[in-house]
Amino acid sequence: MHNCMMIYKITLVNVMLSQ
Repeated sequence: MHNCMMIYKITLVNVMLSQ
């Protein structure tokens, strides 16, 4: 369950880096 939150955070970071 905790992994879901980590994935969400990683996705957010990836999006920020992509911009």
